[in-house]
Amino acid sequence: MSQVDEVAVAHGKLIPGEQDVQPVRSPSSGKIKYINEIKVKEGQPVQKGDILVRLDSESSQVNIESLNQQAQSIQQDMESQGRAADAKLREAEIELSGLQSQLVLAQAKAKRLERAFGAIPLETIRDAQQQVSELVIRITAKKQNIQQIQQNNRSEMSRLLEKFQSVKGQLKQAELQNKNQMITAPISGIVYNIKVNPSQGTVQSGEELLSILPEGKEPLLEVDLPNQYRGFVDEKMNAKVKIDAFPYQEYGVIEGTVISVSPYAVVKDKNSGKEVYPTRAEGNPRLKTWD
Repeated sequence: MSQVDEVAVAHGKLIPGEQDVQPVRSPSSGKIKYINEIKVKEGQPVQKGDILVRLDSESSQVNIESLNQQAQSIQQDMESQGRAADAKLREAEIELSGLQSQLVLAQAKAKRLERAFGAIPLETIRDAQQQVSELVIRITAKKQNIQQIQQNNRSEMSRLLEKFQSVKGQLKQAELQNKNQMITAPISGIVYNIKVNPSQGTVQSGEELLSILPEGKEPLLEVDLPNQYRGFVDEKMNAKVKIDAFPYQEYGVIEGTVISVSPYAVVKDKNSGKEVYPTRAEGNPRLKTWD
């Protein structure tokens, strides 16, 4: 009696190991995002930082431009305020200098008249003294005016600076939000299970967009084992894997091992009603995702 090998043929697809894949989600900003463009395809290799999905950034870009304009306007106001305050100070200091010069002359005149007391009318002396007093009052007022100009300038510059810092903070937040409109690969690997497309319009914050199988992790082979072969296939049996994209006549086959066979049959094709057993295998060496 000779031994006859029973060969079970099943078709399937490469899938990532459930523990290996890393999901990529929409930013958790609490807002609905509009899908603008999906930059990758199923099974495409990507490097960390590559753009995967671009969400609609029109509204955030408009906000950034508006905040930039506000920041520039506030800077211009600060420059104008500084120039205006400097001009007022220069004018007030010139007036103060003039009053101080007048006071020196008025004091000298009053002293001369006081020394000539008795030779000139008393009223003339009193007029000179009154002029000195008035100049002292005007000088004191002018000094207070200078202090008030400086205080007003400090207050206004402080207000503008606070406003500027607030706008810059909003701008930083808006730029971060705009950056989040471009979903990038958190790791290098292979794109799997793209769950969204531009036609659906929007995605919720935190919604899973796709998954990435990390570089160095290999996919498994999942096949639909026909019902008639179930009795011949068990775990740890040898398997030969042929990849449609690589003709086996040229590239050969990958030696593999069955790692699981579902104990339950499922109907994948409702039209035919045929039952199959989901079965998984891994390559020996495991199925490589890239060379």
